[in-house]
Formats: sequence, C-alpha cells, structure tokens
Amino acid sequence: MCKERWKQLTEYHPRYWVSNFGRVKSIYKYRPERVLKNYITKFGYRRVQLRLLKDGFKNIFIHVLVAQKFIKNPKNKPFVNHKDSVRNNCFYKNLEWSTRSENYLHGHKFGYMSNKGERNPRAIINEKQALAIYKSNLPHKKLANMYGLTERGVQKIKYRETWTHLVV
Repeated sequence: MCKERWKQLTEYHPRYWVSNFGRVKSIYKYRPERVLKNYITKFGYRRVQLRLLKDGFKNIFIHVLVAQKFIKNPKNKPFVNHKDSVRNNCFYKNLEWSTRSENYLHGHKFGYMSNKGERNPRAIINEKQALAIYKSNLPHKKLANMYGLTERGVQKIKYRETWTHLVV
C-alpha cells in the first residue's frame, strides 16, 4: 500500500498542500489543519478553490496540482490524462502527462469525445424525450412547445436527421 505524501503549493499560497492521493489541505498558523472541500464539475473533474498570494481566489483542477507536484514531465507535455478514464480519480499513479492529441485519442477510446445525444453540450432534451417525439403523432408545433424546441428541431428528430443513434 502506498503512503500518502504531501507537497507544498507555494505557487498559490504557502499554506496549501497537495497529496499524492489527490487531497488538498490548508495549514494555517492559528487553526488546525484541514482537508479542503472540493467539488466535481459538470464534466466530472474535481476542483478546489485556493486563495492566491495576492488578492483573489482561483479554482484549480486537483489532477493538475497532483501531476505538477508528483509526476515528472521531461517532455514538457501540457495536458494531464487520467489513465483509467475516471475523471475524479486524482491518485498520482492514475495520472500521466500527455499532448493534446494523446489526450483526445484517449478520450475517444473511452467514449468521452462522443457528442451524440445527451453528451452534446447544446442538447435541450434527453434520449427518452427524443424517442417520445419520434413516436408521437402530435403536430410538430405542439411538440416543439412541449419540449422547448423549434418546429425545425422536432422535424429533424422525426425525419432522423438528429438523434440517429437511438434505437427505435
């Protein structure tokens, strides 16, 4: 079993430390040390908010902090990749430095780069709703109002121009 190690984040503020397990803590003069709360973004990455040396705060991806402190980057690659493709797993052995194209290919391999259906950031409806529209006999205008779409958006679903990956 690997032991948890901590390294100081002097680039942001000397009171912050990051561990090889992907935890961030604050050590402050007159307060007990504490592990900071983090949150998961809508894309599944863990972030933490740090106070900067100068005024202000910065939201930072925890996997990037871990990689910067615990993983060598001799080729100076700019991206951090999660080997197991679990975006909130920030354990240092799960991370690796990569180029943009390596990261993109890895995402495709694990299905993260698909923009079909609900994974499309512009999707207004979900797959269940798209199927309901496709199977419905209601007028396009009424369906558009029901689901917050345009009539043309409903037509595209009905004529299988969009949401084509759904099995009917």
